[in-house]
Amino acid sequence: MGAQNSLVYFYNSVSLVLLGGFGNIATGHIEVWDVRACRKLGGCSAPDTTCLQWDPRGETFITATTYPRLTVGNGYKIWHYTGALMHKRSCVEKEVLLSITWQTGNFPKSELSKVPPKSIQEAPAKPAAAYRPPGARNKPSTFTLHEYEKPHRPGQNVNAAPSKQAIKQKEKREARKARKAEERAADDSPAPAAPPAPPAHNKQPFTSTGDPEKDKKIKNLNKKLSDIEKLKQQKAAGKALELNQLAKIDSEQTLLQELEKLKL
Repeated sequence: MGAQNSLVYFYNSVSLVLLGGFGNIATGHIEVWDVRACRKLGGCSAPDTTCLQWDPRGETFITATTYPRLTVGNGYKIWHYTGALMHKRSCVEKEVLLSITWQTGNFPKSELSKVPPKSIQEAPAKPAAAYRPPGARNKPSTFTLHEYEKPHRPGQNVNAAPSKQAIKQKEKREARKARKAEERAADDSPAPAAPPAPPAHNKQPFTSTGDPEKDKKIKNLNKKLSDIEKLKQQKAAGKALELNQLAKIDSEQTLLQELEKLKL
């Protein structure tokens, strides 16, 4: 048989053998075989079986769930050897089945019925309902999910008017949001355009005066004016200049006047 909880039930007067697997790890599957013909005649499932017996005629068998082996689901079932369920009796609340056996006596021999009887229909197991406390049973549910409720403390009335402190906190939160929105808008706004650069000094092509000393001074002044022009462009672009650089810019007019005198 292989399985630890598998059992074999023979009946002496006929060639039927019943194979069943019962126990904590078994499913209660039952098969009936004809030993002489080596043919399976039927099968059924009787989980939680603690007692199984052939009837005296060898045509039906009984399966039962008894106390104290199992404290729940007590009752018995009568099966035809083909696997058809013929009768069922379940214990009601506070009832237990201690044991069960066939009535003893002399029964006339008869041929086994080869046509299986009509099997009774077992009622489907009722699905377990969600637990509800005794005070809420047989009443319409008033449960509301939190996503449909306003945030509140336990015991607080959801529909009550907000307190003054709650109103002040709400106003502060809205003010902070408004300030942050203004700051983001200011950051996203384009930077102000740089002021136009002052007109550049029109640098005229150098013309020799015929005096080497004057020519040297003129070239030196032109170089200083060119440097001043670069500093003015940097200042217009927003760059911070040092004091000596600002002093150079202030000396532009003096250098221009000196340059005009040298060109005379």
